[in-house]
Amino acid sequence: RRELEMYPLRVRVNRTDGMGDVLLLDKVMEVSRATLLSDVKVLACALHEITHPVTLYHRSSLHVDWEQGDEAQSLHALGFIDGHWLLLQTAGKLHPVTPSPSGARSPRGGRGVLAAVGLQNLGNTCYMNASLQCLVHTPLLPRYFGVEYRYDLSTAGNWGMAGKLAVAFAEI
Repeated sequence: RRELEMYPLRVRVNRTDGMGDVLLLDKVMEVSRATLLSDVKVLACALHEITHPVTLYHRSSLHVDWEQGDEAQSLHALGFIDGHWLLLQTAGKLHPVTPSPSGARSPRGGRGVLAAVGLQNLGNTCYMNASLQCLVHTPLLPRYFGVEYRYDLSTAGNWGMAGKLAVAFAEI
């Protein structure tokens, strides 16, 4: 029995260099939500032409810490969403990957907290941006859009954005 997945996940894959610093080169791949994380690791290594052992980290947006996932679980079980990030870190590095205050990701320690500080104005979006900033800094909404919103996404039906607007807001 074969199934066709209409909307595969688009996953962004980054890697570290020999010193353990995250390269600003990310590549995108499409995978099924049913794929095991171990299989995604193999595909991601092939995408970046990596043949040596790596540690795989993942996160849902730029505003959360990298974390290791259980490679025996599927992407769906791990809560992956469209646009999820993967990081291939060279094996043998001693420091876990954490965000730095400047927004760059460093595996060498230090813990920074990233916050939304502004949105790009497209010429006629300043009022919408101000409204979104107010909503983002309301305690209930960021908590809801951290994880809980995934259970309320409406991807079926002929009207609406199929959950894409909610996912985009969650990434802010």
